[in-house]
Amino acid sequence: MPRGVRKEIEYTGKALKVYEKVKKLEADLKEAKEELKKVYKEQLKEEKVAAKKAKAEEKEKILKAIDASGKSVDEILQFLGKEKTGIKSKETEKTTDIDPDTDTNTEE
Repeated sequence: MPRGVRKEIEYTGKALKVYEKVKKLEADLKEAKEELKKVYKEQLKEEKVAAKKAKAEEKEKILKAIDASGKSVDEILQFLGKEKTGIKSKETEKTTDIDPDTDTNTEE
């Protein structure tokens, strides 16, 4: 890595025109990057608001379903507790008496 004072380059003629064009493009690029940051922040805010709105709509939908079900709060909580623990309800629970000594599934 070179160290020391950097010598200023002075452009003339065609090189000066190209240098000015480069400087203008660099300034435009900087402005565009700033605008991109600003627009991206706005996009994030809009997405956050949309997610919050969707969550509120989902809550409203759930509350309407609960009201329409006619179940009490205790019944619903009990049902949800069973679903979380993996306990089957009486309706879905099937009991079969199988005697391990007899094999009824034999194929002949």
